[in-house]
Formats: sequence, structure tokens, C-alpha cells
Amino acid sequence: MLAAVSYGWSFISDGFYQGEEGAQYINMLEFWRDWKVIMGNWPKTGWKLVYALPALLGQQAVILLNCILSAFTAFLCIRFVY
Repeated sequence: MLAAVSYGWSFISDGFYQGEEGAQYINMLEFWRDWKVIMGNWPKTGWKLVYALPALLGQQAVILLNCILSAFTAFLCIRFVY
């Protein structure tokens, strides 16, 4: 339910959540041409490895995966706190 609400809200939003998120998305797409672009401190290598495949499906696939992972994280937080 939370993932669906979050994904629905993404259609109202006019951009990315964070300022550098657009640049990260473009860098993620470049991974398929040159894998070395994700190495280093700024490129967030772990994040790129999770999102590299959905990035091939487009921005909406990345947003949907964000919504699912954030809802799952919220579920785990509630599950283990209470």
C-alpha cells in the first residue's frame, strides 16, 4: 500500500528527490558502456549495482524500485521496533 501511494505521488512530483539524483541516473546509464564510471566515492557504487538493471527500463522503473524498497524498509522498521 505504501509503495503504491509513493509511486502515485511520483507522478505529481516534478523532478528527482535529491539534487544530484539526476546526475546519478545518467551515470547509471553510462555504466553499460564503461563499467569504471561507477567506481569511486561520488558514484555510490553499491547503489548503482542495485539500480543498473532497472535503469535500462527507464526512469519510471527506477522510481518504482525506490518505492518498493522504501516501503519494505518501513515495514522492517515497524516489524523490529514493535
